[in-house]
Amino acid sequence: MAYFDIDKDSIVISKKESSTKQKKYYENGDIYIGNLVNGLRSGTGTLYIKAGGRYEGEWNNDKYDGIGILITEDGSIYEGAFSEGFIHGEGTYTYSTGETYNGNFEYGIKSGFGKYYKDTKNKYTGYWKNGLREGKGNAIVDGKPQKGIWEKNKLIKILTNSQFDF
Repeated sequence: MAYFDIDKDSIVISKKESSTKQKKYYENGDIYIGNLVNGLRSGTGTLYIKAGGRYEGEWNNDKYDGIGILITEDGSIYEGAFSEGFIHGEGTYTYSTGETYNGNFEYGIKSGFGKYYKDTKNKYTGYWKNGLREGKGNAIVDGKPQKGIWEKNKLIKILTNSQFDF
């Protein structure tokens, strides 16, 4: 876990931002700089998370909502759409391990069409459901090509190139 101390005085709001941006301190040590509506984060702003990481982007009703960048305490980075505090919609998640997923998320889980890349011997382009490969997909698993229909992360039917449309 990457913990760090936030020096409240080191975070400065420029004169240009001062008319619209405000600072808000939280009991848990987090600091928010951005737009507030009735004391709630709304509009754009940055949340510096005491436990490590930060979120920069759009807010609605005190939740991540719209387009933003989330850096987690382990160094993973997500850039894309959020809804009601969840990673939701199109985006790219780069894990601290170096793996990447570019595609659709539903409430924080890979769902719909997406591309996953671990290394040259392990990658997948296709459909996902509940975070698992599900539907048509083209993969390389441990260096071996696998093209077909997937169910719960397992290849259940091999397809020929003429049967495959992406």
